[in-house]
Amino acid sequence: MSEDNSGFLQVKSVWFSGKHVDYERWAFKFLMVAQVKGFKTILLGTETAPKSTEVLGDSKDPVDKEKHRLRKANDNANTYLSLAFKHNDDVSFGALYNSDGDAYKAWENLKTIYKPISAAQKHALEQAFNHCTLTNSNTNPDEWFSELQHIRTQLLLDHKYTITDEQMISQILYNIAPPMYQMTIAIIKRDLQRKITITLPELQADLRHLYSQNELLKGNGPNNRGNNGQGKGRGDHATMLATYPTQVKSNCNLCGKRGHKSVDCWDHPRNINKRPGFYKGPKNTNDGKDKAIPMVDKPKQVCNFCHKTNHIEANCFKKKAMEKRKTEDTQSNNTDSDKAAMILIASCNYCKAFLTSSLDKMTENTFVGDSGATCHMRYSTIGMFDLVPCKTEVTVGNNEKIFSVSKGKYRGTVIQKNGRSFEIILLDVLYVPKLWLNLFSLTKAITNPYVELSSHDGLIQLTLSDQEMTFDKVFPNGSGRLLGVDILPIMAETTCTAIASISYDQFHEQLGHPHELVVKATAKSFGITLKGTPTPCISCAIGKSKRKKINKVSNTQAKTKGERLAIDLSWVNQNSFGGSQYWLLIQDEYTRYTWSFFLKTKSQLPDYLIPWLLQLQRDHNLKIQHIRCDNSGENLSFYELVKEEKELSICFEFTAPYTPEQNGKVERKFATLYGKVRAMLNWAQLTEHLRFRLWAQCAQLATQLENIISTPNNKGVTSAESFYGEIPLWTNN
Repeated sequence: MSEDNSGFLQVKSVWFSGKHVDYERWAFKFLMVAQVKGFKTILLGTETAPKSTEVLGDSKDPVDKEKHRLRKANDNANTYLSLAFKHNDDVSFGALYNSDGDAYKAWENLKTIYKPISAAQKHALEQAFNHCTLTNSNTNPDEWFSELQHIRTQLLLDHKYTITDEQMISQILYNIAPPMYQMTIAIIKRDLQRKITITLPELQADLRHLYSQNELLKGNGPNNRGNNGQGKGRGDHATMLATYPTQVKSNCNLCGKRGHKSVDCWDHPRNINKRPGFYKGPKNTNDGKDKAIPMVDKPKQVCNFCHKTNHIEANCFKKKAMEKRKTEDTQSNNTDSDKAAMILIASCNYCKAFLTSSLDKMTENTFVGDSGATCHMRYSTIGMFDLVPCKTEVTVGNNEKIFSVSKGKYRGTVIQKNGRSFEIILLDVLYVPKLWLNLFSLTKAITNPYVELSSHDGLIQLTLSDQEMTFDKVFPNGSGRLLGVDILPIMAETTCTAIASISYDQFHEQLGHPHELVVKATAKSFGITLKGTPTPCISCAIGKSKRKKINKVSNTQAKTKGERLAIDLSWVNQNSFGGSQYWLLIQDEYTRYTWSFFLKTKSQLPDYLIPWLLQLQRDHNLKIQHIRCDNSGENLSFYELVKEEKELSICFEFTAPYTPEQNGKVERKFATLYGKVRAMLNWAQLTEHLRFRLWAQCAQLATQLENIISTPNNKGVTSAESFYGEIPLWTNN
């Protein structure tokens, strides 16, 4: 607030757009202005201005003088607030108008409108924090950190809810998606599992460093900007930009240089006053007077190597690339002794015996993951091709030195424990005869930009273009462990026919574990002599074994209604209108009458069932003797509560894990009812929203209809008649 030369009062305020998203930033800036202007305490309520109806006395009295100051501050606050709103912002003006001249009340009205503090807002902030992720590698992580910190501060100030540094670290580790951060994130997760602490500033500093390095590699860093224009070699880049504000990609028609137009060229006579101090003049002069250099058709340069124009052979990129490939091939074929990086696994009989005695069997086709080896290594040439001589020194963990004989590629099939398999080709595989196990170099694998390294359930996982390879074989090693994976060799035709003899067991494994007669017939067709006698194959016995069939008919059938009840719980991935997400189904074994209950959580099961069982026994003079169910957590809790209920003496029959056949009647009833629910929803042609929300009402109706239908097996007597002795009255409708 100030006066101009004409004596009028000038007032400048912080403009408010009237939008909810802009309120918080505007309020912060407005309070900063209020701090300078002296009415911030009025807005925050730390000082109270006298009411407008109060008559103030002489300003010489200290008390009245203070009241005059507070009233002036209150008037200034109202003035600045009124000037901050747009002329058509009726909502904000209403908050000011309804304050009766009290700036504090007006400020609170604005907070109530644009920043309401409620449980719903707290929930929205928590959800915004949990779903705040970094997905783009081009986004500066500091922007993401600022957003998380902003939500964190809002929760603390408005709702007294504290988000700790540990929660911030967890949010950052599990919600950062760009691949360039994944290696660092995996290392940090491993350190946290090993109880190595890391602070929030340290984590943020690591991610900032990765982002800055990535920007430098892409050429966006400050040191990657080159000099453009005529001033190349004559001054720094800042001088060039100041001299030639318009940077172009074409060549100048006067001097022939790149980066500016002829109208801006220093060689042009009319640009004499624009020439910098380091300007040396045009190449051609006449009597000391500057003249424009006419355009001359320069002879085109032709490369003698690729026969393309605009460059000479010395600068030919094609020639340089070919020479580089020749140099690399020469180095790879060099038979001189080159040192490889130390591999981390010691070559000793103790370690070999230790690994082979673990639960997972070490075979000749098992590759152990090694982060210290520079390339893959194999002690057999089976499955390898394109072999070239290569003598490389390999140092193992106990400082023993061994040498490779050749280098090539390995084609094999990755076999996972879960039954998945896919083919893979390993490049730069060293054949080391004295090595006693195969090594898979993790360092070599992640040099491929299409390969991502991660961990899952404590196992190393490599994500290829369309496959995931998990090192799922675990070998204990002292306080730690080694991880491996089976990669069976794929035999080429020439390799297979070249084999003179092979053991029966090895050939049986290579052919995919077929029958003994098939193995012998195949060996005979390829002219291969099988050595040894066939031995029982444990892998075949396990892989081809079948679970014993379970009898679907119980030996102890119920003879009266209510004698045995079967219960089961099913989860639905959509909440009903009542908020239910679980469907509890109960069936009487004797009459096959069915009841349905709908729960919001599994823990509500005892709350529903115990009162219902007591009421069922009292109303129908029944004695429930058995309840058959699976041994899930909610059923075990239900069992403990039933034991404490004196009126209930029920024997629980828990089914074995993964054997739904033991409770088959209610399981099949679920399948029948689900089919009817889907059919009725399809017939109703509801919108997707209503279809998801009305599933519980539809399931209840399907259950009621199931109890009144007749089948050939029940001889015309419905389940409702069998249990209650009559058909429900609602059937008359």
